[in-house]
Amino acid sequence: MVQEQLLALPLCPPGKRIDKSQYIEYFRCMRLEETADVFKALGDEHRLKILHFLATRDPACCSTGAGICGCDLQDLTGLAQPTVSHHMKLLLSAGLVTGEKRGKWTYYTLSARGLEVARQGIAFLLSHAPQAAQEAV
Repeated sequence: MVQEQLLALPLCPPGKRIDKSQYIEYFRCMRLEETADVFKALGDEHRLKILHFLATRDPACCSTGAGICGCDLQDLTGLAQPTVSHHMKLLLSAGLVTGEKRGKWTYYTLSARGLEVARQGIAFLLSHAPQAAQEAV
């Protein structure tokens, strides 16, 4: 529904000012702050490595089979525990992962919520890209 609303917005002809009132609802629907948080979280090499690991890990790699322990993420990234915790806090906040506290460790899994926000943002931008740019992809 949101994508149809966004695609229906008129484009501003060259030399003419846009009617800002039409775009207020558009920006609200696009959830720009949430989208920006997701892309900020995706904008770090270590966080991308963590997300890739969560997406592709062997379910047998952890004793519980339900999520990846923060200690395994330390080993994977080679980062200290406080740094891993910082990265995971950002990924949790952006809705890209979920965490479940078990004893002294937190176990993480991918979350579709933040990934869907990123997908919708990219899909919208791609739908407005010139055709030649779309074909290059």
